[in-house]
Amino acid sequence: MAFDIQFKLIYQGIRDVFRVRSLRYKYISDRSSETQQDRDTRQQSIIREMEKLSDAEWGRLGLLRAEEAESLDAQGYFDDEASLDQAMIPTEPVKPAIKKVRIDGEARIDYGSHHSEEAIGDRLRARLRVYGDYNIDDNWQFFTMLENTKILTGRGKDNWMDWGRYYITGNVGKSRLTAGAYGSFLAEGNIYDGKFTGLRIQGETPFHYMMEAGKVPDADSVFAAEAYYDYGDYTLGGGLYRFNMNDYDGRTIGMVNMHHLLGSWNFGAMGLYGTDGRNSHGGYVFSLWRGIQREWVKGNKYYFIKYYYQPYTTYVSHTMEGMAGYMPGGFKGIGAGYYYTLAPNWVLQMEAYRLKDPETGANNHTFWIALSYFFANYDS
Repeated sequence: MAFDIQFKLIYQGIRDVFRVRSLRYKYISDRSSETQQDRDTRQQSIIREMEKLSDAEWGRLGLLRAEEAESLDAQGYFDDEASLDQAMIPTEPVKPAIKKVRIDGEARIDYGSHHSEEAIGDRLRARLRVYGDYNIDDNWQFFTMLENTKILTGRGKDNWMDWGRYYITGNVGKSRLTAGAYGSFLAEGNIYDGKFTGLRIQGETPFHYMMEAGKVPDADSVFAAEAYYDYGDYTLGGGLYRFNMNDYDGRTIGMVNMHHLLGSWNFGAMGLYGTDGRNSHGGYVFSLWRGIQREWVKGNKYYFIKYYYQPYTTYVSHTMEGMAGYMPGGFKGIGAGYYYTLAPNWVLQMEAYRLKDPETGANNHTFWIALSYFFANYDS
């Protein structure tokens, strides 16, 4: 990783090549006289340089490194890389960095303007989530979450002292096992986003996979399976989901998905097919996004724009801040969002949706804005 940073600095002109090389070799030659604090400070400096790079810059860096491999090899860069990696091997025992008990959370206030035929009007609310993490044995960990929500104006219910998450998770062989009440984000939230009580197994070998079984608030029996495979610049995936609903017909949904890097943006295309035994519908979601959410980096930006066509059989509880849950026939239309880190741990969030019920033709227009503050008793 250190070599990738140097390579990026050289080829993007962020630093003069000779200055980079001198700093690089100075790090190696001065290592014997450095204290642990000096090394930690230097490591944090490298991390800050990494955080300044966008996803597109990292992508171009990898391509450029491959294209210039022959020239770099002739200049001795790969030998330097091996030497640097060897020199940076810790000479002192590594102490566990994970605290036994960690607390973090988010305090948020948000305002939503939801108007047209299938909407709830204006709503202002405040929410506090506090997460706890108990490190049992450096593998198994116990997590919990306490949530309080207050509706300040508009429709909705207050939610006080809701113990919404409590689960244990740890590695078993090459897989990770999770059991209890945790958050589930199925098909990128286009099918379900919320509390899931049950058992999950997931892993990354030989491909990314996830299977879970249990229940959700609206269904007393749920099974979900997803798999993804990285193929060059593409990520290809699929999933199968079954919800035995509490108050109405069960729902079976299939999903196929593709991601592809387009310059500094990412493109996604998802196909959905759902049936409840009476009706069957196809649906799709097209996505374009840039950046990732990093609340600890001042000035960080994350954008997205999506087009949805999702009849009611293709989802159960959607992740959007729009009013998908209030449209009985499903929804189609456009959504967009912008997230900006004002200062470390302070994030401004904005989303807008213009949706229509494909069965009734009723409209739903949403503008949502929020300010979040993140806190923790440890350094991320």
